[in-house]
Amino acid sequence: MINNPSNPVDVSNGMSLDDFMRLSYEQPFEIINGRKIDKYKQMPTIFDHFYIIRTLFRILDAYLLKTNLGEVFSEATFILPEKDNPNWVKGSRLPDLMIFTRARYDAYIAGQPDYRSRPLSLIPDLIIEVLSPNDLFFDVEEKIFIDFDNGVKVIWLIDPIHKRASIYTADSMAVQRFHIEGQLSAPDILPNFVLDLAQIWG
Repeated sequence: MINNPSNPVDVSNGMSLDDFMRLSYEQPFEIINGRKIDKYKQMPTIFDHFYIIRTLFRILDAYLLKTNLGEVFSEATFILPEKDNPNWVKGSRLPDLMIFTRARYDAYIAGQPDYRSRPLSLIPDLIIEVLSPNDLFFDVEEKIFIDFDNGVKVIWLIDPIHKRASIYTADSMAVQRFHIEGQLSAPDILPNFVLDLAQIWG
């Protein structure tokens, strides 16, 4: 889900970690280009959206549990802390699914003794977004560029309404597009893994 509300709040200078956590308990949100964007004001109600997220999570989690190559999280927040101040949040995202390679994830956990009581401050290697009927292309494209600027390597976009999927990579302007049939992959992140799109359309 990508959608944005019509009246985002300006947080151009970011906010303290304490404020971020307090406000997140009241209403999950993202901070995109200095705007506080409430995540669930336009929450999709179509069951297929949640069904596909659940299906993707089960497939990816089974693969990662078997190979121990990384971790997958569903609808979890990651933040972009100020470089010199880990208690100041300059950006945040709440993607449908995100994957971290094992080495990066383990190094993060080892370096953050209090990681369980703070938002995750590690950029995912792979982000997966399941589009909603009211998602606008401009908003989708904006988040793709922001995610790549922040260090995400691969993004999969899943469009359940039209049964389409796309693979975007940070190091290439070329976009791989699939309609109904096809296989999604990210070999540098998920070696020897392919997702057959027929598995998620049902």
